[in-house]
Amino acid sequence: MNPIERYEPLVDDPAAFRAACDRPLPSVVRTNTLAASPDRVREAFTEAEITHEPVAWHDGLFRLPDGHPGRNWPHVHGWTHGQEEVSVLPGIALDPDPGDRVWDACAAPGSKTTQIADAMNDAGTLVANDNNLGRLSALRHNAERLGVTCAVVTNQDARNFSTKPLAFDEFDRALVEPPARVREPVGRTRT
Repeated sequence: MNPIERYEPLVDDPAAFRAACDRPLPSVVRTNTLAASPDRVREAFTEAEITHEPVAWHDGLFRLPDGHPGRNWPHVHGWTHGQEEVSVLPGIALDPDPGDRVWDACAAPGSKTTQIADAMNDAGTLVANDNNLGRLSALRHNAERLGVTCAVVTNQDARNFSTKPLAFDEFDRALVEPPARVREPVGRTRT
């Protein structure tokens, strides 16, 4: 069964639902307020003749109808970061404060991690963990490009995460958003 088929009984118009699922997501960038304000990003896009549309529900998001969120100078200078619009919601819901100790359990490649650091005004401790060593280089690159200095990068399985090498054993907030690939819990098998 196609995974989308299981949702069809829940919607009034299955054909419209399938069409919406097949439509490509727009290119969206998030303003990195550690480096620039949304107004300055707007000005930079206008000066560089980059077509952009503000996202009505969030002042720091812009849709780029022509695509290529990473092929412009505001991106290179760390003023913006390509991030799906819906991917911004977990960081907003987390609502971290400057000085918090935050754990991002599945952090790579770092879109939400850098958004959290931005919301913390790069003050506090953000433990950016991922069990995939290969993806951690992308997280480190994004954090460096965006000027994030409050992040501590760890490489552990989140199911067995230990704070022993760190100076504390509690977090004020935690974001656990595992990859879409569903894994069996440890110690269980399908029957």
